[in-house]
Amino acid sequence: MLSYINKVYSYLFALLCFIIPFEENFKAIPNILIGVLIGLSFFLFKRQDLKLIFSKKSILMLYVFFGYLVVLTIIRGELTEDLFILKKMVIPIVLVPLSFLVSNLRLMKNAFISSTFLAVLISLIQIIIFVYSSGSFDFSNGEYINNALISERLYIGLCCNFSFVLISEYYFESKSRNKKILFGIGASLLVGFIFLIAGRIAILSLISIILLLVFNKIGYKYRLVFITAFVIFIAFTFLFNKNLSDRFFKSNDKLRDGFFEKISLHEPRVDIWKGSFQIFKNSDNVIFGEGFFNVREKLVSYYAENIEIDHRRQWFINSRFNTHNQFFDILLSTGIIGVILFCILLYFLCADSRYNIFFISLIVALFLLLFVENIFNRQVGVYLLSLALIFINYSQNNINKLEKSVTTL
Repeated sequence: MLSYINKVYSYLFALLCFIIPFEENFKAIPNILIGVLIGLSFFLFKRQDLKLIFSKKSILMLYVFFGYLVVLTIIRGELTEDLFILKKMVIPIVLVPLSFLVSNLRLMKNAFISSTFLAVLISLIQIIIFVYSSGSFDFSNGEYINNALISERLYIGLCCNFSFVLISEYYFESKSRNKKILFGIGASLLVGFIFLIAGRIAILSLISIILLLVFNKIGYKYRLVFITAFVIFIAFTFLFNKNLSDRFFKSNDKLRDGFFEKISLHEPRVDIWKGSFQIFKNSDNVIFGEGFFNVREKLVSYYAENIEIDHRRQWFINSRFNTHNQFFDILLSTGIIGVILFCILLYFLCADSRYNIFFISLIVALFLLLFVENIFNRQVGVYLLSLALIFINYSQNNINKLEKSVTTL
């Protein structure tokens, strides 16, 4: 009976991983699956599982960080206002320990990879329809491309990067030539899609990941050849994909000559980060912060008072842009203590990954997103954070078990 429950449990968890790239379209389903998994977990959890979970420093630090947020919010009397963050933070708190009951990590990985490819396929079809109906291939505007993609460019880009890392792991582990060819084709398709949609952070993450893999997994004789070929590929892609040059260099702005002048006008994060710095500078509570909701309100006030161009000011106010940097958001909302706890969490995650280049690659992709996005504000963001924690801690647990068995022998 327990073996049957465990099998059902593992497939349900794999289904949850499969839904993540489509989370924006099926918001309720992941929550329902988590509820079912919690119910089944009572039949599967053992005392040693709890000991194992709390022996992981990154998981323990996740609970400490979440506990700090809850206590701080209750003391302030702002539980209702900040509930939009706390209820999303519950997802990794629950999901990560539940993952330890899954009997097969590869099942979770395969489900996520398959889902990412399906999301890419659907997105490509929608892009073709968009280009055909509009007669335009202009993806430099985020609003246009996000309407064509299955998910926002930032998050489908992160899904592609995560899947690229997992496929690369399969490629280097495989002994079969045919499987290597298959994995190589899959990885190449993800690379092509990331450059097609002109996702800046996704491209920078991908370049970083590829360089990490090249210098750690490819022999010295072939490194120069591979890097040269990749640089030529990037150069040709920028040359023939106008969206990339427009996104990175704002080359479509013919009225201004200076690069920094173009960036300051066309990149919303310039004004957002100026506002974030101003809030920190004027804060009377840098130790414990202002609260997530209050920071958002102060940013909106900053936009109303400091952005001079009328339509741009109204756009910022209507959009109610958050800090677009997870570190800024935690610093302003929970203070120096909160950002220190969060950095300790990330440090332990890095420490658990230091001997595995694929884990490090996952963290690189996650880190770069944290600098330009508040992933705690988005449900898909915390699901992807959960995946990183799951893949790293689950695999590290298997490594520890293997080491113990070898020592025993």
